[in-house]
Amino acid sequence: MSEKVFPQCMIYQNTFRKLNSSDFRIRYKALRNLSSNFIKRKEVREYIFEKKGCVCYLCGSTKNLQIDHKISVYQGAMEKIPFYTINSFDNLMPICKSCNTSKKVEGRREWLDDQNRG
Repeated sequence: MSEKVFPQCMIYQNTFRKLNSSDFRIRYKALRNLSSNFIKRKEVREYIFEKKGCVCYLCGSTKNLQIDHKISVYQGAMEKIPFYTINSFDNLMPICKSCNTSKKVEGRREWLDDQNRG
């Protein structure tokens, strides 16, 4: 039996052009839509929760879990970070809805695995 591999984030040519736009708003919207659709995929969510656990990486909660980008989509669009880095296994983490809605972006700070776990 073969080991599961992390799904690829594939894009259409039109989206690729938008991601390379000099206009931040166009880049951000394209990356936001691409990333949102990618993390909604069943196989992506299952892989993240299977490999990283069904627990919030900030508070340890197991309720109302979502998928979060450690390097945000906004930062990715601002710094022109490639879409495949933003949507990579290493950049996606389980997070509870409460932590995801209350966290603040503080400069270039990146959330780390097990940051607040004891």
